[in-house]
Amino acid sequence: RASVWARYPFREDIIMSEDQAWASEVMKAGYSIAYEPGSCVLHSHQYGIPDVFRRNFDSGYSIRQIYAGKTGMPLYGTMVKLLREAVFVLRTGKGGEWLLFLPYEAARHMGFLLGLHAERLPVSMRRKFSSLRYFWERPSEMAK
Repeated sequence: RASVWARYPFREDIIMSEDQAWASEVMKAGYSIAYEPGSCVLHSHQYGIPDVFRRNFDSGYSIRQIYAGKTGMPLYGTMVKLLREAVFVLRTGKGGEWLLFLPYEAARHMGFLLGLHAERLPVSMRRKFSSLRYFWERPSEMAK
């Protein structure tokens, strides 16, 4: 409803995932989010390995901002999911896809983990690791 959007606008202080932050906030306020099966959304990205690292660095930091770093997915669950993905690629993919799988997943997970702990990195490194470099030039982020 428009009244909910007016009362709970998207946060502008987080690097990305403002839709997740919004959903969390409105559900905590007692609202429900309905799935509309008749809707259609097309969304895709074609990231290279450096891009997937940067995107996941930003994603890890946004999780840190929204949920205090708690992803809700334990290491064991992450490893099981990754193993299932590897088996899928082995069964259905071609040799080239398997060769890309390993560095792609390494970049994805390393970027996310570094993003979760971005405050420990110098601002210059945060800018280098991020796909949204302008975010790290904000005074509030440089002070962290």
